[in-house]
Amino acid sequence: MRTLDVGCGSGFLTRHLQGYVVALDQSPSMVALAQRRMPHGVAMRGDALDLPFADDSFDRVFTGHFYGHLPPGERTTFLAEARRVARELVVVDTALQDGHPGEQQQERILNDGSRHHVFKRFLTAEQLASEIGGQPVLTGDWFVAATASR
Repeated sequence: MRTLDVGCGSGFLTRHLQGYVVALDQSPSMVALAQRRMPHGVAMRGDALDLPFADDSFDRVFTGHFYGHLPPGERTTFLAEARRVARELVVVDTALQDGHPGEQQQERILNDGSRHHVFKRFLTAEQLASEIGGQPVLTGDWFVAATASR
């Protein structure tokens, strides 16, 4: 099984993926951290909206806590790219809690003290599955997951 982890961040989830894994992120520091955590595969810099791989290069694209940061136009582009490079897509993201607005701007403070504003959406498993054209596979209190195949 060849898996592409898009928006791998620190590799926290990447290290649990089975088979050969390519972990992709735009941040050089996240790529370096992910590579140290990966037992099998390689981490590299790349653009999720213009994946640097040939068609059908992977069996699966996985993304954990990345999809919810994409604004509407970028979601469409990402999904097209994921379908281009793999037969299956698995998306894990943050669950929508009762009473939560669903989307918001958040301030993130990194270990170096830098501050970054990020867009974040919270979804139900059904919303996520509908957006990616698939089926919900996890409806949890904190996380949701959906999978889609072409």
